[in-house]
Amino acid sequence: MAYKRPLGVFQEIATIDYQANNTKTVLLNRENEVKLYKLRLEITHTNGATPALTVTDLFRLLTEVRIVAGGRNNLKMVNAIKLYLNYLKNYGVVPAYSVDTTASTAGLKSWVIIEVPMSMFDMVRPIDSILPSYRFQNLDLKVTFGATTSIGTNVTVTDGSVTVMEDGIENLNRDFSYGFYKEIYQSKMISATNPKESILLPTEMLYKQFSFISYKDGVLSDDIVLGVTVRSGSKIIKQLTLKEIKEQMSRRWKLQNQSVFDGMLIVDLTNNSLVGIISQS
Repeated sequence: MAYKRPLGVFQEIATIDYQANNTKTVLLNRENEVKLYKLRLEITHTNGATPALTVTDLFRLLTEVRIVAGGRNNLKMVNAIKLYLNYLKNYGVVPAYSVDTTASTAGLKSWVIIEVPMSMFDMVRPIDSILPSYRFQNLDLKVTFGATTSIGTNVTVTDGSVTVMEDGIENLNRDFSYGFYKEIYQSKMISATNPKESILLPTEMLYKQFSFISYKDGVLSDDIVLGVTVRSGSKIIKQLTLKEIKEQMSRRWKLQNQSVFDGMLIVDLTNNSLVGIISQS
């Protein structure tokens, strides 16, 4: 009897042209179990006299990335800087990129690799969270681009594109239930005079982590969120200060340069990557 072994596949799906302040849609394959989608963002830009452009600036050009199943179920709904944070904590390194900061020059090229994971890297059975794309009637990737001047300083985007690639598995016949790594986000303006901000989370989901990404005057900053309390009614689940969260991040993600986490906090709800919590109404 023939035995079909799972086969890892990696293929290019489509290319999306950059269009400032607009959303572009790509129909994704519905054939494989998908570990992740890989996006290669490349831009052509003009630099002024004092250009400043970083890898996080490139990520900020994608103001939102969505993967939508069935036209309405958002499996992913994040700004791309969250995908940068994913990469740091999953691999322990900054994503591959190239930026050109030559002053007073047009026609320059810069690029970055962006991963959209569908599996949880640090779970005991990550295969449980690999996306079975074939179970959906349709599956779309929606990318929303920022303005031509939304990245760096003294940098104007004149052209660009996103190449979409799929990293998947063929012939993986699972006879057990499946889940997938769903990411959603909320964006809020915080007043300088407001000492506390409440965020109401959707219920009936398993939560593994909460991530906070903060900007002050357009720059990633640790001066915004000084502590986090996770509660359900009167029950306090986590109550941590900024320093306590940073210490836990430093211990778990042993990056030599912790400054790459500036403006970013991760509140982990798991115990040895095994157990999550269920949000209660």
